[in-house]
Amino acid sequence: MLPSLIPSALCLFMFSGPLSYYAGTKLSDISLATPEWKTLLILSIIWAAVIPLLQSFSDVWLERSKAQGAD
Repeated sequence: MLPSLIPSALCLFMFSGPLSYYAGTKLSDISLATPEWKTLLILSIIWAAVIPLLQSFSDVWLERSKAQGAD
């Protein structure tokens, strides 16, 4: 991922992940733990940490697979 895109990507992940959970609670008969704002805050922190981490794992895996293909 380009370093200039990282702050905007973090913001996107921080809001889109928890927003989908919130939308799911409104569309179905499930609920989040109360208070909802704390649950959504925890989810936003998790999404902001996990998605870039998975992206970096993906970059490493892609580089290794390209190196093995060149052998």
